[in-house]
Amino acid sequence: MKKQQLEYRSALIIVLVVCWGCAGKPHELQLPWVGPEAALYITLFEVLDYQGKAEGALMPDWVHQYNYRAIQGIEDMAEYYDSYVFVGINSGKHYNALRLWAEAWTVHQDFALLVMERVHKRLVNAIQAHPETETPVYPDYEYGDFFEEALKAVADTYYNDVLQRAVFWQLKRYFQEDGSTVDREVYEFLVLSSITKEVLEKQIQALFAALPPLKTPLTAQQEAAVKRITEHFFDTF
Repeated sequence: MKKQQLEYRSALIIVLVVCWGCAGKPHELQLPWVGPEAALYITLFEVLDYQGKAEGALMPDWVHQYNYRAIQGIEDMAEYYDSYVFVGINSGKHYNALRLWAEAWTVHQDFALLVMERVHKRLVNAIQAHPETETPVYPDYEYGDFFEEALKAVADTYYNDVLQRAVFWQLKRYFQEDGSTVDREVYEFLVLSSITKEVLEKQIQALFAALPPLKTPLTAQQEAAVKRITEHFFDTF
């Protein structure tokens, strides 16, 4: 079992690509999609290099989608219509160290952590404001001990029928909010994997149903919150 401190890699950050002109200055991006994501904070970057570019290869569609719209962009592709997609990501300045990380990445050891990140995000995003103050509450207040036990169970499970689809690297130059001041240049290694929706949903629901007795009994309000989220867990997973 890998012990977790609930420190999560930022694998699911939505980023938008900025179009660049001949002078190297960013131009207004013409979004190919419309939706609530368009209002999110935009991280400005340009891709300086990527795997296969020197040989004339185009960037894979899934990487392009990930750069624009993160996980949702990949899952909207026809190839993955019946699957949940996960991307393990590691970044830094040292290409060889990142390459070794990507080569060592395995479904058996690493996939469960990506599932845990997504389950954590789903639980947190579903939290309702405090009924009296209408202020956000902490997950352990909303769900009691169910929150911690559910994450432990998800992280300690081997998932069936996971496909490791691809590994890809790209070199990015990120800019500060003014769009021209360089913030950093880093290599990013991406590991793409997928699992059929039906398989993952059944496995996670089974984990929730088989949780051990909680150390502290849930309050009536917490029981209602747990019931609400588990019954509709995959509505916006």
